[in-house]
Amino acid sequence: MDNFNRFFNDNMIELLNCNLNNYIFKEEDKDKIYNDLEIYHNSTISNNNYNGVPTLQDWYGPGDGIFPDVHKHHKPLLEYVKKYNIKETLDCGAGCGMISKYIYATNNNIDITCIENNKIHFDQLVENFEKNTDIIKPDITVPANKIRSNIHNINLPDNSKEFVFTCTVLMHIPYIAAIASLIELTRVSSKYICHIENVNNVINAVVPGETQLPEERLSIDYIKLYKLLGYDIKEYELSSHPGEPNCKFIYLLVEKK
Repeated sequence: MDNFNRFFNDNMIELLNCNLNNYIFKEEDKDKIYNDLEIYHNSTISNNNYNGVPTLQDWYGPGDGIFPDVHKHHKPLLEYVKKYNIKETLDCGAGCGMISKYIYATNNNIDITCIENNKIHFDQLVENFEKNTDIIKPDITVPANKIRSNIHNINLPDNSKEFVFTCTVLMHIPYIAAIASLIELTRVSSKYICHIENVNNVINAVVPGETQLPEERLSIDYIKLYKLLGYDIKEYELSSHPGEPNCKFIYLLVEKK
């Protein structure tokens, strides 16, 4: 974590300027940036400003399928895990663990670790894996080797996980916190990161927060950012969300150089 703090501090402005809106952060913004991160962190740990999914049953929505007919956003993850013969995964912002459950169902030998920041969703994750396993199909118990909390302070060793993924998570949190979280993903990744995200802006923000900077209006330039962080692009697709032609989603697999 000390390495992350040094890296983020030294490279903060350059990394934050990887946005699609041509917004320019400056060195004199640093105090405001750290203040925004503190506001966001305090909001998440309290649950008072968190608009999460109420129950495990509510995780299914329009367009979601029943395994193996999974949602469009989840299919690339299953394909990449199979195509690249992945042996271990780190699910960042796991929610109720739906995607990790799908991955485990396709390969019972895979080593799964889940990170979830919010206690409501963390409890749903445990419920889905161990208690009411029939609510989200398939009806299996997932022996996750470790379940942790706090996505933007993962507290795992550098280069410790072969396949790190996050799916429609960062689009729900403010821009600066999203960049900080993404840097943590690159820190613990030893090889691949799979990233599926809305690229337009922050939508349905679960932690709106009060911010000093216009981060809710910013969109991350994921291609530029990952290249700057030392990754090659292996798989890339940009497509419209079903039924929402103005909502663009990126399907991205990058490999550490």
